[in-house]
Amino acid sequence: MASSDPKVIVVFQRLDRTIDAGQSIHSRLAYIQLMRVFQSLEMIIKAEMRGRRIRSETGKGKATVAMNIYRSAQPPHVSQHRPKKRKQIARWWTTFAGPSPLFATIYSEAAEKIV
Repeated sequence: MASSDPKVIVVFQRLDRTIDAGQSIHSRLAYIQLMRVFQSLEMIIKAEMRGRRIRSETGKGKATVAMNIYRSAQPPHVSQHRPKKRKQIARWWTTFAGPSPLFATIYSEAAEKIV
């Protein structure tokens, strides 16, 4: 799959809808999956940069390109800060859950307040 594949945008949009739905457990798992998508996308972008399928620019690495793709999946009315904040929360839930995303389902609502 290429980083420019339209399916990448669809995946981001579906994860955002799940996060926005407000169901705590589903939202937590969607955040963890969002981080996994970012990690996979960044690996794809890195390979594309090496193969010169994506032109690399000074100061714009794989994380910046991935974030720009995620931003392009956002509705026009959404703040430019939301994608970055979502990635931060996704990183936090991924770390918090540890080796198994199912750990995120057993944490109490108190953990939700920390995030």
